[in-house]
Amino acid sequence: MMNAFFLMVVSLAFGAPSASASGGKLNVKAASAFHRNVNEAIATFQKHQVQPISTKEQNGKSSSNGHLRRHLAGMDEDETCEDDLVSCLDALSSCGDGDGSDPSYLYTQMANSCTLHKLDGSYELRTDDMDDETYQFSDRPFRIEETYTTMEFFESFDDIFASSPPNAVFTFVHSETDEFEGPLVAVQVDAMYTSATEDDDSKVTYTYVLEQSDSQADVVALEDFFEDGSDMITFEDCSIFIDSSSSCNPTAGYVYCASQGCVRPWEPNVNAECCNSIDGYAYLLGCAPTSTEGCCKSHTEPPTLSPTPTCVADGGYEYCADQGCVQPWDPSVTMECCNQLAGYEYLVGCAPTSTQGCCSSPGS
Repeated sequence: MMNAFFLMVVSLAFGAPSASASGGKLNVKAASAFHRNVNEAIATFQKHQVQPISTKEQNGKSSSNGHLRRHLAGMDEDETCEDDLVSCLDALSSCGDGDGSDPSYLYTQMANSCTLHKLDGSYELRTDDMDDETYQFSDRPFRIEETYTTMEFFESFDDIFASSPPNAVFTFVHSETDEFEGPLVAVQVDAMYTSATEDDDSKVTYTYVLEQSDSQADVVALEDFFEDGSDMITFEDCSIFIDSSSSCNPTAGYVYCASQGCVRPWEPNVNAECCNSIDGYAYLLGCAPTSTEGCCKSHTEPPTLSPTPTCVADGGYEYCADQGCVQPWDPSVTMECCNQLAGYEYLVGCAPTSTQGCCSSPGS
């Protein structure tokens, strides 16, 4: 009876939720339930003082549980079933390591045209008509999509991919043959942009510096695009797919919350659940967001300064934060105070006397 009970309990461990159906990641809910079952099994074994089971046949009968026999075949004689169950539990815990509770993000960009350049020992992809928005979406099992400006993406590139530069897939159509080119897979080792004004119109050129691993070059090599001896090729309908990052865009002020993904806390669309989960922020009770101002406020924001005090009008007194109510021309007015007064500035090289100050109105 005890042997049968043992088989039933251990089958819980070998009946753990499969990772193959979810792309190598354990279902969190199922894994949690399995943890609970194994812990209960361990407690039950301790209560009944279950003894080790030998891998040898007992009472002349072979075990009907084939996978159990294979598993126990490697056990030392002094190992207990409880030890084995603990090992299974530890293994299950480690399976979840690295999955993380935060989503990772992938990115896609589009341009009407782009040019691929062969330089001295390197390659660059450039475009001056990329879509103003970069599209960000989460990897499974999360279902989040967001956009932010392409310029923000380029400004934050080093922060987003701080751990290592991303892989990217490029597809395009040759401008002369109208034939589909690619997909080209390469590493975006750097990202930059330059601004120029042409005919009173500002134009931004975005550039990716590209490299390839040996494996990437074995499929479609950057060098293959320049077999005709040219050093630049023009493409149309350029699409860029960039692999995952676990970081929101910190340069643009984005932080992560589980309910809404990457958000800027002060924006009106941030809800109370998201706000209250962000470290250092709280949602104002009774607040109603407007089209321009949200209700998620930082705990660390400096207190609102009281209104500027009103000085006595008679006598020409004016207020500066450094000294309070002063007469600007008074010799006691400091340079810091003077420069805070509208319409006044402290004379460079001036040394106040007992009767003459150095704070002067430019128009006087």
